[in-house]
Amino acid sequence: MLCSCVTAGKFEFFIEEMCDKSYYTDFSIWEDGEDYEIPVTYKVIVNDSTEKVAELDIFTHKPNLIELKDGVYEICFESCGIKYTRTMAIIPTLICCLDRYKTQYDYDREKSLLLESYIDFIKTNAQFNHTRIAAEYFIKAKALIKRLNCDCQLNK
Repeated sequence: MLCSCVTAGKFEFFIEEMCDKSYYTDFSIWEDGEDYEIPVTYKVIVNDSTEKVAELDIFTHKPNLIELKDGVYEICFESCGIKYTRTMAIIPTLICCLDRYKTQYDYDREKSLLLESYIDFIKTNAQFNHTRIAAEYFIKAKALIKRLNCDCQLNK
């Protein structure tokens, strides 16, 4: 039986957020020698701060639509005895709210920039595993969206 192993330290993926949708694309480097095969799919576990949220089957050769509420998540994967974990913010609805707000005739540029900075703080703090700070800015961003009377519904 052939093994499917990510080359040590080469578990890579990109999440693209579009209005209310997120796509996960695998960019991992897989072992490809005589005893190995690149899998068609593999599983990742998605956790929030308290529990397992989802188990996703990920295709290796095409983008994968993932359906998660906006939030900060741990993406976990194990390959040939090596455990990989990456923390990141997945916030397509929040980003969509910002985009919709920018299309309003009477939008306030300063508030738009403030919301953009909150989104940046959420993503950056999540990336560096500062989940508490990311969560604080997520709460601030949701409150600002509410005050701006945007035509959108945050799902968390």
